[in-house]
Amino acid sequence: MDSNLQSKINDLTTHGYNFEIGRYIGIGWEHFKKNAGLYIGFLFVLLLINIVLSFIPFIGSIASAVLNPILGVGAAIVANRSMRNESVSFSNFFDGFQSENKPGQLILAAIVMGLLMVLCLIPAIAMGASSFMSLANSGIVPGPDDFSAIFTPGFSIGILVSMIPIIYLSVAWGWTNFFIVFKKLDFWPAMEASRKVITKKWLMLFLFGIVLGLLAMGGMLLLVVGLLIAIPVIMIAQFAAFEQVIGLNEESDMDLSDHLIDEV
Repeated sequence: MDSNLQSKINDLTTHGYNFEIGRYIGIGWEHFKKNAGLYIGFLFVLLLINIVLSFIPFIGSIASAVLNPILGVGAAIVANRSMRNESVSFSNFFDGFQSENKPGQLILAAIVMGLLMVLCLIPAIAMGASSFMSLANSGIVPGPDDFSAIFTPGFSIGILVSMIPIIYLSVAWGWTNFFIVFKKLDFWPAMEASRKVITKKWLMLFLFGIVLGLLAMGGMLLLVVGLLIAIPVIMIAQFAAFEQVIGLNEESDMDLSDHLIDEV
């Protein structure tokens, strides 16, 4: 990590920063309108790829796990070009495969984050196994259609203990891929940079996720047409939040000092 980025992260985590949910969604909407046809076409390609892979046993799941992190940053790459007033083409959605955007690191990040999330489930798994063994020792073995008996208070506590870090990390690692692609970090420094910056405003980012989820639900109410608009706006808004806070396009009219706030 270069010294400028490290200094910026230190400033953000020390002084805090403004986080404007409405502004980021507004940016998402404006840049979607500029390239609506391209974003909608990209969604159809993503959907088609995942449908095809779903019909390929085992290998399809592996291919999906490899491709989705790389394809997933496509919308952010296009949004960044749009914010820089650069020309945009459909092929830019697939720039995540270019070596300069570290596709290997994107895959490693997805694998490591997934494994760490699984580790977070250990308390729930352990308490569930303990409940099952206790029932089995008592001569009670739940059938395949009735596992409600293992939901003891201890198992419920195990689930709660597991969900707390999972929810925290799922939000805190939300900018990992952006740090990899746009700041050229390897997967672990990117995960740590994302975690440190987002943790400073974790509740706001969590609320941001809820708002985006409600936006997606609103899109679902309008069926296909609504989702074709909502999903690209959500993808752009997520990147816009990162871009505005981190100050990625510093040659634009943004300034990092506009987002820093002094916290007493």
